[in-house]
Amino acid sequence: MISHDKFQDMKQRMQELEKLFEPLYRLETSRSRETGGSGLGLTIARTLAERDGGRLRLENHPEGGLEAVLTLPRRVRG
Repeated sequence: MISHDKFQDMKQRMQELEKLFEPLYRLETSRSRETGGSGLGLTIARTLAERDGGRLRLENHPEGGLEAVLTLPRRVRG
């Protein structure tokens, strides 16, 4: 049995994870600059990864929380 609602929920979750890469986006609205973070770290990290031909993505970890996955191309010394 396939549940369309579960698929939509997963699609929505992935869209929410992508929002974390938007400049100044904060997942926790109770945080302020005084308590840490400006909402730029993930934006900068993804920009640098992509500049070097890599990829940064976020995934829901099976045991809870988020997992950041950074993939960079292997450079061959010539």
